[in-house]
Amino acid sequence: MDNVARMTSGNGGSEGREQPSGGETAAPVERPWRVDTGTAIKVGIGLLLLVIFILFIIQNSRPVEVNFVFFRADIRLIWVFLGCAVIGGIIAWLVGRPRRRAMKRLVEELERQRRDRGS
Repeated sequence: MDNVARMTSGNGGSEGREQPSGGETAAPVERPWRVDTGTAIKVGIGLLLLVIFILFIIQNSRPVEVNFVFFRADIRLIWVFLGCAVIGGIIAWLVGRPRRRAMKRLVEELERQRRDRGS
């Protein structure tokens, strides 16, 4: 029986552990889908803030005069908020890009070192 079948069969309290066959001791099985609690908290807070932001936008949808650099326009406040949110998202993505690129280089270097050690 493979590990997935052992983990999903209701074995009364020893879920996530391999069943010993014969004299073997039970070893925990690594679950590839385990969620980092810090990430889950960040996602939860982000979703809560998104809901609050959407409610705020819906309640403030009246037309307002917006002064752009070269012209003025009467736009619903909802579009101003959404535009600002999109611009903020783009800025956050651009600011985080160098860090992601550096992390990717680090991972590639560590994988190369691991392959060289294994040879």
